[in-house]
Amino acid sequence: MGVTSKKKLTQYERLAGTLRDRIAAGTYARGDKLPSEMELMDESGLSRSTVRHALKVLVDEGLVRTERGRGAVVAHTPALPHKKQVF
Repeated sequence: MGVTSKKKLTQYERLAGTLRDRIAAGTYARGDKLPSEMELMDESGLSRSTVRHALKVLVDEGLVRTERGRGAVVAHTPALPHKKQVF
């Protein structure tokens, strides 16, 4: 039976994915400060605990680090896949 189940993402997973995509796309480069928790809360409509959970996921992945007095900063930018050149 060809039934595939899609796992519904939680709110923190969706926010982490959005931030991950922005980092991969270059919207936020290595060393850039991410929006504050309050800005992310306003933008997403999510609670502070959900925003913090999303940021923790990115910290655990090594994409983001937190700095005292500065907030969340991009620690690593994943390499984008190279396209093969056809001659």
